[in-house]
Amino acid sequence: MVKKKFPIIKKIIKVKNSTKNLFKNNDDFIFRDYYSLTTEEKQKLRFISSNQERMSVPNILGKHFLKIMTIRDPISRIQSRYFEARSRVKPSKPYQIAAFKYDINGFINYLYDKEPYMVNNPYCICLSGTQDFLITKKIIDSDFFLAAPIEKLDEFLHLLSAKIFLEKKEFKKFRVSNINPKKNIISDKLIDRIISTNKSDINLKKHIESEFENILNNHKD
Repeated sequence: MVKKKFPIIKKIIKVKNSTKNLFKNNDDFIFRDYYSLTTEEKQKLRFISSNQERMSVPNILGKHFLKIMTIRDPISRIQSRYFEARSRVKPSKPYQIAAFKYDINGFINYLYDKEPYMVNNPYCICLSGTQDFLITKKIIDSDFFLAAPIEKLDEFLHLLSAKIFLEKKEFKKFRVSNINPKKNIISDKLIDRIISTNKSDINLKKHIESEFENILNNHKD
């Protein structure tokens, strides 16, 4: 397993632990920074994880990888980012430090001012390099093996295991965080701003929801 520069390590490790029976050589399932790999190690790559806003899966020695993703609505995603940043014991990145300095609304205003890539159609940007829904939709439809809304994560994992391993696997659930409230606590004014500046990502999520529902229905048949 190779990680890009900004991994969500704890979550990935928990998924790895819950799916360890899917890998014959579990002892070889380790995390390494891509840029530290030798050419020989790159030739043996099987999995790459890449964080959303900075996703850049490199062309590795002509190898091809199955691309998968889940997508989240922009409001809950940004709220989750705030609480993820506040969970850091030693915040080091500017946005993490800002999460301790401001309340959630001040944090979002900080992102718009200082790190707008986190709040302006990040899914479209990381996939196509643009904020254009139609360009990104074409990439999803042509390049991705499977994509799903985060609300359908269980179905996504079951379908993925059925397609790759020809049988449905059961995945152990973990409570990753208990500090992020289920309800939105962002101000109405900022919710309106988030919606207005993330229309491409919202359209992309609607498209993925529709396509994934079709895939699920066809798979049941």
